[in-house]
Amino acid sequence: GLVTSGPAGIDCGATCSASFPDATVVTLTPTAAPGSSFLGFSGDPDCADGQVTMTAAVSCTATFDLDVVTLTVALEGSGDGAVTSSPPGISCGVDCSEPYAWGTVVALTADPAQGSSFEGFGGDPDCTDGQVTMTVAVSCTATFDLVATVLLVDDDDNNPDVVSGYAAALDALGVEW
Repeated sequence: GLVTSGPAGIDCGATCSASFPDATVVTLTPTAAPGSSFLGFSGDPDCADGQVTMTAAVSCTATFDLDVVTLTVALEGSGDGAVTSSPPGISCGVDCSEPYAWGTVVALTADPAQGSSFEGFGGDPDCTDGQVTMTVAVSCTATFDLVATVLLVDDDDNNPDVVSGYAAALDALGVEW
């Protein structure tokens, strides 16, 4: 963040000290950068409210901190699986919500359970590729579906031979057989 003064003189980022005439009341104005919050002034006792009466040299500190936003993951579909995150925090099946510092890029990894397949991420638009940039609270979904498996039994001794027709139909549907 930045701090400016009235009367002019302080423009901290660049100019963080200035001289003012004795008895001048200097108003310090904090401006938080996007994704940050101003937490307060500290230092000399006259600094706390941002109104400093110049009777001697004064040293004030403005404290800013990154905002924290929450990522929430929900599991959907007919199958089972888990989602983890990097940096750590999400371990969904167990812990599906985690606060992250503003600007953190969170990579989500889906792990389908045996007999299930991962169909994709959804929810908020930033979720679809599994890379979420935390600038606001985000809700993602991970969809796991059961994998259909078919046992094909030919009990007519290939007379007529229908296996290839059934196999082609199942292949077209993406069903394991």
